[in-house]
Amino acid sequence: MQLESDLLRALEQGQLVLRYQPKLGMHTGGIVGVQVQPHWLHPVDGLLPLARFDSELAGRTPWPVFEWTVRMACRQGRLWNDERLPRCVIGVKLTERQLAAPGLCPLVEEALEQSGFEPAQLEIGLPEDSLAQEPEHPIAALRRLRALGVRICVNGFGAKYLSLAQLNAARHAAGLSVE
Repeated sequence: MQLESDLLRALEQGQLVLRYQPKLGMHTGGIVGVQVQPHWLHPVDGLLPLARFDSELAGRTPWPVFEWTVRMACRQGRLWNDERLPRCVIGVKLTERQLAAPGLCPLVEEALEQSGFEPAQLEIGLPEDSLAQEPEHPIAALRRLRALGVRICVNGFGAKYLSLAQLNAARHAAGLSVE
């Protein structure tokens, strides 16, 4: 709980920053997208990736931090578009808890609308576990995100226990295409 409290305070004090890891295309080797990685610019310990705290947070990154990440990623994407940089997809990972949150779709919709970022350039990465446990829960959110034009991907497929059959069933239920 202390870590979550510290992260929320860091957010209020402007100590969070986004870093972008390039995603390369297999055929061209060029940059086709970036994966957003939120970091904490800690006043004592320096730049700390929030992924470092996954085990302590048990996948429960506080909702305001996730909300900030989505909003900032959309704003940055719009700035890159305005600068006429090559279009790329910006990926934002979420946890199973965030996928189940009722405010997910309105948050994404509002972030896209306020920033003017193109929905097709935003990719929401969901954990494999979210489809393996109770796939009916995220289906409505996935359908709504896809209706907005947002891309969906499964992070870490094969790292746990999701089978291709389960992935295919979830894909059909949510009306997702495979790219």
